[in-house]
This record gives sequence, C-alpha cells and structure tokens, in this order.
Amino acid sequence: MKMKKTILFTLLVIITPALIFLLTGCMKSPEINKEFGPEVSPEELRKTIQSIETKPVTSIKQGEFVYLERVSRVENQLPVVVRQQAETVTQKIENATNYIFTIDRQLAEYDGVSMKPSRSEYMACLAKVDGGCTAMSSLSLPSDLGVHSGPTADLSWRKVTTYAETTGKKTSYHNLKKVEKIIPVPTLAARRTDCGGLTADQCKSGIHATELSFDLVEWEGNNWNKTSYFYYFSKDVPFFASQLSACGSTTVPYAGQRVAVLQCDDVKDFSFGHD
Repeated sequence: MKMKKTILFTLLVIITPALIFLLTGCMKSPEINKEFGPEVSPEELRKTIQSIETKPVTSIKQGEFVYLERVSRVENQLPVVVRQQAETVTQKIENATNYIFTIDRQLAEYDGVSMKPSRSEYMACLAKVDGGCTAMSSLSLPSDLGVHSGPTADLSWRKVTTYAETTGKKTSYHNLKKVEKIIPVPTLAARRTDCGGLTADQCKSGIHATELSFDLVEWEGNNWNKTSYFYYFSKDVPFFASQLSACGSTTVPYAGQRVAVLQCDDVKDFSFGHD
C-alpha cells in the first residue's frame, strides 16, 4: 500500500505544468491541422484572454480573501488534494505613485504522506505612473486575472501563452473556444451568510463566467505531446478569485505506457474586502 502511494505521489509531482511541457510523446509527426484541429497564434490567444472582463486590480480592498485547492488525478485513481492556498489582503496603502498591497498567504502542500503547512507574507504593487512600482512585484493591467498573478503561477494563462517565447521550443495552439455561462457560486463561498459578498440573486441563480479552452502541442523533432487547458473567469467575484478554475490535462510515460493526468486549481471560497 505504501509503495502504491509513493508511485501515485511521484506521478502527481511530475504533472506540474512546467514539467508537463517536457513530457513528449513518441508518435509520428502528424499534419497539425488535420490531427489537432484549427490552429491559432499565441497573439490571437492572448488577445482573446485579455478581452475577458473581470474585476479590475483597482477594485482590490483591504480584507479581500480567496481560498483555492489544487487537485491532481492520475488515470482512474481518485483525485488527490495536493495544495491548499488562502490569501488575504491585510493592508492597502495608496500614495501619489502607486497602491501597495500586503498579502498574507497560508499554504499547505502534500509531500506524499501529509499536508505540510506554511505561512508567509508578500507585497504587491499597482503603479499609477511609470516607474511607480520599482523593486517590488507588480500587479499589471491587464493582470493575470486572478490569484495566479502572485508568486505561484503554474497554471496562469500568461505562462501558458508565452511558453514558446520563454523556452525556445516549437509549440502550436489549437481549438480555442470562448463561451459565456452562468455557473454556481463556489461551494464554501455559497455557505457564507453573505455569500462572500454577492447578492442574494447571484447566490441563488449563479454568477457570470467566461469559459475558455484550448490545446497546446509541443514539438521536439518528430515527437509531440498535447496538453489541454480549461479556465473559468468571472467579473462577479473579487479580483484575486477572478480566475475561478484552471485545469491542465495530458498524458505522461509510466511503466512502458502513457497514463492520463489532470491537475486543477479551483477557487472554493472568497470574500470582498472593505474600504
């Protein structure tokens, strides 16, 4: 039993997106458009994502809170929670050149046996003028549309769409889809007496969300590997919860075969801050 858990955890570790891209298949190179569907350029993908409406960075208030979980699944195994993350804006300071946010982060990560907790604090800056955020991590406009604008950006759209530029590897993007939907409020937020700061109608009927999906194919010689991405963004929730869901799925080599793996970061709870 212990050996099975060790093998499972090993697979969960290797499916983080930074490594997913490195796990290429061993198939004959197909004709891209025939095998993988309509191709789109990285620039077209970025423009589509940046057209999605979410809460602006300027809406962040002291006390804003978000809690999300990272779940990984290997083949037909049960999903495993491998990361729990809560972030709270503990301070917001405004001056002539910028807004400075102090953010408290509580983290628990699975090490193969149990969840290991940690706590840290970091600062982020939103510039009002050019050069207003020197020597500090900067929140940009448009931003990474959610909590992934912080130090951990594994599944952030910005990292995915600039992969070829940052690694020099040959990649292509396919099957871009953008759909507007009404989806349920995240479970824990819906249980709050104030529904995380949403209206009673939103809590009952659901919130507006933009569903985005696309495939990324990485090439290395005649070998290729496809990773499928799926996101939910919403303008009805606090800024740090704007990227409500981010999932990546692919296959990885294991014991002479390829097994399906899935990893998702999902917002479970949030609360608006106050002035």
